Amino acid sequence: MVAGIAAYFAVHALARHGWWGDGSDFMPEVFQCLLPFIAFGTTVMAGLSVLTGYGLLTRRSWGRPLAIIMAILSLIKIPLGTALGIYTLWVLGSKAGGAEYEGLAAAEEGIRV
Repeated sequence: MVAGIAAYFAVHALARHGWWGDGSDFMPEVFQCLLPFIAFGTTVMAGLSVLTGYGLLTRRSWGRPLAIIMAILSLIKIPLGTALGIYTLWVLGSKAGGAEYEGLAAAEEGIRV
C-alpha cells in the first residue's frame, strides 16, 4: 500500500512539474484525471490482500472465499499475479483443499470459543 501511495505522489508531481521540472507534459491531461481512481483502486486491492492474508493466517471461515475472489482478481496481473492466482485456485479451490481448510477453521473456532 505504501508503494502505491508513493507512486501516486511521484506520478502526480511529474504530471504537474514535468520530467525535469520545466513544466513539460509528462502525460496527457486525460490520464492525469484518472490518477486518483487508479490510486484508490490500488489501495483498496492492497487492503483486501492484507485482509485476506489475515483471514488465512488466523484460519477464519471467511478467509478461503475471500482468497478465492482475490485469486480470480489477480489473474490479470501477468506474470506473477497469474501464477499466484492459479496456484491459489488450485490449492484452495479443490475439494480436498477446501475440506482441509474448513477442518482447520472449525478446529480454530473451537479453540477460540
